[in-house]
Amino acid sequence: MKFKMWKGKEQYKGDPGVWCLFATTTKRTSITFFNNPPESVDHVCKGYLNGRFGNVTREDQVRFIKRRFKEEIVKFQ
Repeated sequence: MKFKMWKGKEQYKGDPGVWCLFATTTKRTSITFFNNPPESVDHVCKGYLNGRFGNVTREDQVRFIKRRFKEEIVKFQ
């Protein structure tokens, strides 16, 4: 699995936000934009992450995204 995060160019209330990409082990990818990204997504469920990333179907993917999000977001705060 792969998770990447990069700064967006869009402006929302003065904050450019971040783009996130999630790729499964079978290389299915999804991209989503957080205009005001939280410090963590630990509080969200699999359904929410599946809404953001359509390729999230398993609990191990949820745990992976939550861990990687937390690791990456500190670079943009």
